[in-house]
Amino acid sequence: MNRIPGDRHTGPTRRALLTAGAGAALAAGCARGGASGAPAAESSGTATPTAAAGGLTPGVMTLFKDPGYNFNGLLALGASGAGAAEVGEVLTAVNTINGSGLSAQSYVKTFRALGDQLLKAPPGAPADTRTKQFRALRAAQYYGQALFFVLGSDDPGSEEQLYKAGRGAWTPSATCASPPR
Repeated sequence: MNRIPGDRHTGPTRRALLTAGAGAALAAGCARGGASGAPAAESSGTATPTAAAGGLTPGVMTLFKDPGYNFNGLLALGASGAGAAEVGEVLTAVNTINGSGLSAQSYVKTFRALGDQLLKAPPGAPADTRTKQFRALRAAQYYGQALFFVLGSDDPGSEEQLYKAGRGAWTPSATCASPPR
């Protein structure tokens, strides 16, 4: 694609997104000042996304300093696109985990509690079938997040119980789906 003089589009091209990856192109676009074309404000920190993220892939959102936890946190966040998570719930969990100190124990405890909370009846009027389905789906996702790190937690023996909780949340979600899964 050639840029036509007078063309107002200043964002990344489709070719740049395909060859460099969307995250890298987004980071580059943000570093250039984004769609407005205004220069980006200089910061007193590091200049590259890689250095700022502690060696993670450029353009990747950093939820946790540890790459393994960061990947799983991004996986949980990405599940919101399919209705298997809520952005606010995941970011609240991330803040709770970071606030209490990143560890397998804090990760498992936080996501397990979130799953438990979603399986309880919501306050107010009784939930309809669709609400129950989506709450159960999100609970299953959060139990899965907890299950990934349970062996590194203080209670690795709770792996089976956590798996059964996730499976128990998945079943009502699947049976409420149209058509049932």
